[in-house]
Amino acid sequence: MIQQVNFDDFAFALGDVGEDNHDCPYSFDGLHALFDYLETFEKETDYTITFNAWEIASQYKEYDNIIDYNIEHGTNFKTLKEFMEFNFCIPIKATDGFITND
Repeated sequence: MIQQVNFDDFAFALGDVGEDNHDCPYSFDGLHALFDYLETFEKETDYTITFNAWEIASQYKEYDNIIDYNIEHGTNFKTLKEFMEFNFCIPIKATDGFITND
């Protein structure tokens, strides 16, 4: 049985996976970027993603900028563009933020 998930369903479900089951691990813009990425992935690959909010939240992490990523991972990327040469990345439009698969 397959159920279509729209953006509102996606955002609501991910809003329940943070600490104490109420803190969404993504910004609003991050949710949109991740949702758009997953939808595009499905269309381009003909692969159907089984939606599991906990799995998505544990696989993808949002960072406000490359500095935050560097601090958390002990790396020294100068720019997001440099990071993207070596890593999977979903840029978040109109921000310095991005989502990667930690």
